[in-house]
Amino acid sequence: MLSAVLVEPGRFEFEEIPEPEPGPGEVVVEVRSALTCAADLRAYRMGLGSPGPLGHEFAGLISRVGTGVRGFREGDAVMSAHSAPCGECFPCTRRQENLCENLPRNMAVGSFAEFIRVGAPIVRQNMFPKPASLSFAEAAFLEPLASVVQGLESIPLEPEDVVVILGCGTIGLLYLLTLRALDQPLRVLMAGRGRERLELARTLGADRVIDGESESVVEEVRQATDGLGAQVVMDCAGQPETWAQILDLAGRGSHVLLFGGCPGGLPVELDTTRLHYDQIALVGTSHFTPRAVRTAHELLAGHRVRPGPILSGTYPLRQLSQAFERLDQGQGTKFEIVPHATEDPGE
Repeated sequence: MLSAVLVEPGRFEFEEIPEPEPGPGEVVVEVRSALTCAADLRAYRMGLGSPGPLGHEFAGLISRVGTGVRGFREGDAVMSAHSAPCGECFPCTRRQENLCENLPRNMAVGSFAEFIRVGAPIVRQNMFPKPASLSFAEAAFLEPLASVVQGLESIPLEPEDVVVILGCGTIGLLYLLTLRALDQPLRVLMAGRGRERLELARTLGADRVIDGESESVVEEVRQATDGLGAQVVMDCAGQPETWAQILDLAGRGSHVLLFGGCPGGLPVELDTTRLHYDQIALVGTSHFTPRAVRTAHELLAGHRVRPGPILSGTYPLRQLSQAFERLDQGQGTKFEIVPHATEDPGE
């Protein structure tokens, strides 16, 4: 099979390697759609994990089934997360499976290839049938959407709340789509950069879009909330400058959801008086539980969240570098990679 390998920062090579063999409880998936993500872009820029494969957001057809697999057979169209918890470590016993100590060894990475092997814990917990009405491209959003669901499960939302989302990338837009799927009368303000992404946020239902390059995010939010600040602030940008202004956006008794991770070791100053006396809760979120994956599957399969407009284009596997070059230059939001380029990934 053909597989893309990141060999150094900014450079992929393509190798012909044997198709993987499924072990007990495992399946091999013929990848019909694989998506780029911010973690892949960081790896591409820095050469993280090189030489090695990339890609972990995928959907496809089961090519081979290992012994003991239940509920799936060859030819099934499936959508899957790329990891699953062990169920035995300390966080897992506390229903914090997203913090599982053994996640790295249970990950399926390498979906920028014609086939990928999916481990038994994932097959058992985080793989689902893909409805015929759902394209492979939208089905491949299961993993990032599960991360978004995980974050939303961590904070309370009340009718008429003002929610501010910082960052108009894939995750920020998925938060917007998921909030709209809740059918609650929420006011959602999105702040970010890039005309294309801001316009997409407006199209997908943001009540107010703030251009972080030409407008003051703090002033616009204060004006929109009569000076009270937002009830929920979601950081999906992961930059020290956005973290530094979150308390200026947050109202009293509010919740701040920290999704975007800043580069390690960077200090951020926060007003501890406001945190204390205005009772502002800072909530971190990372990865997902099987419960969040199930919810994400329901949202996608039921067409309550339709992430297709987030995709900026489609490339065959051998043009993978072109997709990452565009992302590296700030073009587009997310790209679909189709290993079997002669076939329609949406069918």
